[in-house]
Amino acid sequence: MEEKYPWIKDMIENQENLIEVKQITPIYTKVNFLLLTKKYDVINYILNNIDTEKAHEAFLVSIVRMTYKQRKKFPIWKELFDKTNEELIKRNVKMKLEL
Repeated sequence: MEEKYPWIKDMIENQENLIEVKQITPIYTKVNFLLLTKKYDVINYILNNIDTEKAHEAFLVSIVRMTYKQRKKFPIWKELFDKTNEELIKRNVKMKLEL
């Protein structure tokens, strides 16, 4: 997967540094393209490799929101959603994601 999409490896390795909109926007664009082209296996791979304890909350919230509409296509989505909410609470971030 990472050979075909090298940006995924970089994103996974640097998820704790994805803080600002200008850093997340290119990922949003690429994930959106994957959604449009129905590359659900690639998106599920990405979601499965997000470390909620390591990733910055801006990135966590963004990736969950990006994939929300097609969440039923991703077996890992609900688990990531729940872990993201737990992590936001643990970090005392005044935001809660809702379905």
